[in-house]
Amino acid sequence: MSLHEIHKKEPTVATPSVYNLVAAPEIWDRKFHFHVSTHVSIGNLGNRWDAIINNLLKKRSVTGLIYADKGYGKTSTGISLWQAAEAKQIVTVPPFVWGSLADMLTATHGWVCYRLQDTRPELIPDIEQKHREVVEVDEEKLAQRLIQENGLSYDQARNTINHLREAGRLLEVLSPHQLLDYLRFTTQILLKAGYSGLLMLPDEFELFKTNPDISQNYQNLKDFIFGLYEEENFPIGCVAFTYNRTFADIELRASHILDRFNKPEGSQINLEQLYGQTDFAKYLWEKLSGTLQLSPSERDAVDTDVLEALGQFLRHPRSRELMSGPRSVVRTFNRAAQRYLENSRPYSIFDFCDDYLSGKISYGSQESETASTYNQIIGLPIVRNTTDGDKIVKLLCVHPEGIPSECFQKYGIPEQAKDVVIQELLGDHVIIKVTGPALKIYRDDLLGVDELN
Repeated sequence: MSLHEIHKKEPTVATPSVYNLVAAPEIWDRKFHFHVSTHVSIGNLGNRWDAIINNLLKKRSVTGLIYADKGYGKTSTGISLWQAAEAKQIVTVPPFVWGSLADMLTATHGWVCYRLQDTRPELIPDIEQKHREVVEVDEEKLAQRLIQENGLSYDQARNTINHLREAGRLLEVLSPHQLLDYLRFTTQILLKAGYSGLLMLPDEFELFKTNPDISQNYQNLKDFIFGLYEEENFPIGCVAFTYNRTFADIELRASHILDRFNKPEGSQINLEQLYGQTDFAKYLWEKLSGTLQLSPSERDAVDTDVLEALGQFLRHPRSRELMSGPRSVVRTFNRAAQRYLENSRPYSIFDFCDDYLSGKISYGSQESETASTYNQIIGLPIVRNTTDGDKIVKLLCVHPEGIPSECFQKYGIPEQAKDVVIQELLGDHVIIKVTGPALKIYRDDLLGVDELN
């Protein structure tokens, strides 16, 4: 039944909305624990997690920002940090969609109460009372704050409050200072309950999209993260997960804010770079094989050349343009498990090529240029008239960093046949890289042409 689990394994893990997390924390608790059992930490993330956790254990605050495009496992990475921190008795709010400061309050309050209900339920009323003080807005004080912070007249401030109340959005005017006050109070309660601190892992952060006032969004982010960064006496942490475009926007508009998303140093992480520095596909297959107790024959359901090809895609400087990151690795394993369950045959490099060219591996049509190139080459006379010409072309399609010479030998492709085809395609369709021949479309930089070739 083990391969059935791999066949059904989702390429990505869903990030719950705040309201879904709070409505059913026990369901997400179980779901995240199952997912992390087959998660593979990449690079030196384990060391980064240790540094973050040790800061909290020393009663120091934590801030961090982890960014990448879709498909690079931001949520999975957050779940691995969540498990590591909770193992050290740090109440850790798992990944949730962060759209406003109110989301942070709601998610944290719901998760803290969930954790306390089985350990120190008698402390929950104190936190509930503090939550009510924050949520039940004193409208007169709010009006004065809007006047002071936004330069509104008294009548304009009252009209704004009335509109927010009618739309059920009054909590969205929560200030960073109010949120930090709640977090400090809650952390004190958690320390009293025997926990070691509080860590929040907001995900899919796109700078408070619920508020169209961009300048106010940046001010709120600055006030929140600066306040958290400068906190020295409370073990409170926030490590946010976001997209490259959001990171770039912050860097362009308010780069000084990014300086505070890095406590302890090394907590600001480009996830895509780390995936290119490790044999992620090999490690993940080994982890799945061990966790699911695959038999020796099931462990061979994926040919080692497929794992190497996946590694080449992830290491390529333009990896995102060629494949959908780690989710494509999981999708490949889905296909391999299905193939083995159907005919007990290992998933070969040529199976992988067929699936890649037909769009069954990627999620953003990254394979389209390769498929177009394949169709141009496969009908050429030199390919049709050469022994194993089709195999040579398929190997070119799935080795963006170049085909090692031993790979040709493994598949019985004559040296002379290989040389004839590669020489004929060189320049128009093929380049020579350090590892071996590769398709021209796989050159590292599309802006320039390799001078040697």
